Amino acid sequence: RRLRASPSRGDASEDEPRPARPKPARRSASTLDRLLRNAERDVAALTAERDGLAESLAAAGSDHEALSRTATGLAEVQARLDAAEERWLALAEEADS
Repeated sequence: RRLRASPSRGDASEDEPRPARPKPARRSASTLDRLLRNAERDVAALTAERDGLAESLAAAGSDHEALSRTATGLAEVQARLDAAEERWLALAEEADS
């Protein structure tokens, strides 16, 4: 024997708007400074890794397997670098406000 779900469960709440989320508390200047330093360090490390992979890509010559591996690694590092730069920009904007 199966139990039926009550028709009043969930039906009415689907039409009602969700309450707005409260804004997060503003971070302190020292916290933002620390986060910015960490983000700068991440950007620098990822930039160095990307540059090393770019050199490896140029040195791979006609080795198609090495070119493929290096290009895949380069794309992954570039995506991580882009995310790190976006985080740095968001933190810099928060620090300026």
